[in-house]
Amino acid sequence: MARMVTDSSTLILLAKCGLLEIVCNLFEIIVPKAVAIEVASEDLVKKYPDAALISDLTSKGSIKVQSLDRSNGLPQPTSLHKGEKECPFGKRA
Repeated sequence: MARMVTDSSTLILLAKCGLLEIVCNLFEIIVPKAVAIEVASEDLVKKYPDAALISDLTSKGSIKVQSLDRSNGLPQPTSLHKGEKECPFGKRA
């Protein structure tokens, strides 16, 4: 199964448009710990259905939380949040 490393925005948008579960069936979804916290903290899960879905998929193992290697040397935009900074842009997992 192909892997997909994703950031917070991607997870949230896929959940909101009802495609996250489909994508989880097509790809091995991997997110850094900061992304998991950013999109599915306890407070967010209580307020937002998309955060609850992401939390549920993470607890089922459909979304895997892993540390990722950021040693590819690519420069990062300074406007990224912590979750996006931990995703290895331009590098395959």
